[in-house]
Amino acid sequence: MGDAEGGILPSLQKIDLTKSAKYSIDDWHKSHPSERLNLSGKDLSGLDLSGWDFTRAIFDGSDLSQCKLVGTIFSEASLKRTNLTGAVMTQAILHRANCSDATIVDVKLDGANMYRCILKGADISGTTFKAAHVLKVMWPEISNSGDLRGRGVISPIIDL
Repeated sequence: MGDAEGGILPSLQKIDLTKSAKYSIDDWHKSHPSERLNLSGKDLSGLDLSGWDFTRAIFDGSDLSQCKLVGTIFSEASLKRTNLTGAVMTQAILHRANCSDATIVDVKLDGANMYRCILKGADISGTTFKAAHVLKVMWPEISNSGDLRGRGVISPIIDL
């Protein structure tokens, strides 16, 4: 299994994520449909990655704190142990995303689309889910339906 490091997307090595890098990622996805973009351990904090497609990407242990991730696609992405503190993820798509043990503190997931997203062991303190579409989400052990309703989840189904 290959990844994007080592020249396929050289701008990611320098963390110079510009619009041209976004198009490079889109092209890379088309050229390497069976491979996963590996951004594990990267410091991407504070970047505006709104609208990017990170389908199947690996962010394990990365820092995405204070990022703007409006409408960003994380379908089947691995975000294990990722720091998302203070990120704005309105309208983000997290289908089958694995966010186990992630720090998701004070994140705006308002209007997000979360299907079979795994949040086991994640810290979701202060995170809001207003008008988010959640279905079959594996919530952290500390969650209860009253707490989730207070954060904007309309019909939480606790899947512990």
